[in-house]
Amino acid sequence: MKNNKKFGFTLIELLIVVLIIAILMAYVIPNYRDYVLRSHRSEAQNALLQISGIQERFYANSNRYGTAAEINMSSLFPAPTAANNLHYTISMATTNTTYTITATAYGNQAADTDCQVYTLDNLGQKTPAGNCW
Repeated sequence: MKNNKKFGFTLIELLIVVLIIAILMAYVIPNYRDYVLRSHRSEAQNALLQISGIQERFYANSNRYGTAAEINMSSLFPAPTAANNLHYTISMATTNTTYTITATAYGNQAADTDCQVYTLDNLGQKTPAGNCW
C-alpha cells in the first residue's frame, strides 16, 4: 500500500493567514504613528523650558528679558529642515517685562492635531492644557 498524502498548504489556509496579517497591520500601523507623534512632543516641551530658563537668567543679570538675538536662540534652536530632523519651529515675542515662547509643529508633526502649537510665557502658563504637557 502506498501512502498518497500530500503535504503543503491549501489556498484557503494561505488566504486566512494573509487576512490575519492584514487585520493586525491595520491596527498596528496607526497606533505606531500616533505613538511617534506623541514622542516628538517632548522636543517642543524641552525647547520651551530651556529658553524659559535662559530668559530667567538673562532677566536676573539685566533686569529685563532678552530678544531672540540676545539669547542666541537661532543657533540653539535652528529652523527645522529635512536634514536636521527637527519637528517644531520655535519663535519668541518679548518685551522688557514679558516673553511668550511658541513651538509650532512642522512637517509630519503637523498631523498631531491635539498638540500642534505649544506656548510658554514668563508667568509659567503653558498651553495647550491637558495631556500635551
